Amino acid sequence: AELWIQMMNYDRDPLLQITAMDLFETLASRAPMHTSRADWLLTSSNIVNQLLEAAGGGSNNDPDPFLGGPALRLLSLFCRLPRSSFGSDQKLLQGFHKALQLFDYRGETERLAYIDSVSAFGAASLEALQTILSDELIREGWLSLSVSNPKLKAAIMQSIANVIDPTQTETTTTTNTTARTATTTTTRRRRRTCRF
Repeated sequence: AELWIQMMNYDRDPLLQITAMDLFETLASRAPMHTSRADWLLTSSNIVNQLLEAAGGGSNNDPDPFLGGPALRLLSLFCRLPRSSFGSDQKLLQGFHKALQLFDYRGETERLAYIDSVSAFGAASLEALQTILSDELIREGWLSLSVSNPKLKAAIMQSIANVIDPTQTETTTTTNTTARTATTTTTRRRRRTCRF
């Protein structure tokens, strides 16, 4: 674990830092999530502060060109962790808000990542949601349907549902996984019965 933190701090090799972020993302998203692991991720060696700096939510004015996107994605995962303090810590609220303001979401992939980050932040607390809704720039980037294709529109509607009921995210993921497993099993059975 300490090696991963050293990898995060090694600013001479951005690819190594992105690899470390991927490892932290696996830790933050793999179920079941124990409170001890969540506490370690949220408090160990200022990981959150480093991610905020990379995403543009720290003292720097702009997000890191290589690490900004992955850092924001990882921060959105941290918002969903048990005992997360993103909804109550004023410094984290301001940092995440600033990172969202600076994020460039002009591409479809970037817009999807942005929508997910905004909804994760908004679901963290009522104060975080009020911060988002009072910011016209973030609100427009999150909820605008004017130039969205059907896939983006569905993602926007799902993100709104996730803010209203954050527990729905876990239910949807479980349902999708079960549906994929059932489809795969059915397909295999059909292939077996079609053989002569």
